[in-house]
Amino acid sequence: MSDKKETQLAKPTSEKEEKAKFTQDDVDNILSKRLGEFKDKQEREFAETLEKEKAEAERRAKLSVDEKEKELREERERQLSEKERKLAVQENTLFAKEKLQELGVPTDIANIIVTDNKERTEQNIDIVSQSWKKSVEQARAEITKGQAPSGLIEKPSKVTKIVRSF
Repeated sequence: MSDKKETQLAKPTSEKEEKAKFTQDDVDNILSKRLGEFKDKQEREFAETLEKEKAEAERRAKLSVDEKEKELREERERQLSEKERKLAVQENTLFAKEKLQELGVPTDIANIIVTDNKERTEQNIDIVSQSWKKSVEQARAEITKGQAPSGLIEKPSKVTKIVRSF
């Protein structure tokens, strides 16, 4: 088979427009160009990362033992702080979901109002809960406002009037 096979690609914008025709060579060239660009980009990013790592390794090699220990300790403290923060967020998320459920507020919004600070999370829950209750009351008032439909209420009969008089 020939490398000159034609591949037809339809343009989705209009049925009346002619279909674009690409030869297999055209498609191969386009793919080669894009793959080359991707490869170049990956190589550049790898080289940049490698240079950064080399520079960091050289910097650390020049440090004294005390400085190395200090950096190691600081890194461990950063990691520990991050783990503590994530744990606090998880705990506060569980707390918020329970509290919102108790208050009758949808628990879907728990992730939006949770912070790593429990007091701030409680404040957010209170604010959302009050807003939710106010919105529900406004909607209820809107639904129930107005007069009862006429014709549904029967006029009191003579028997009802006599019974009420006793």
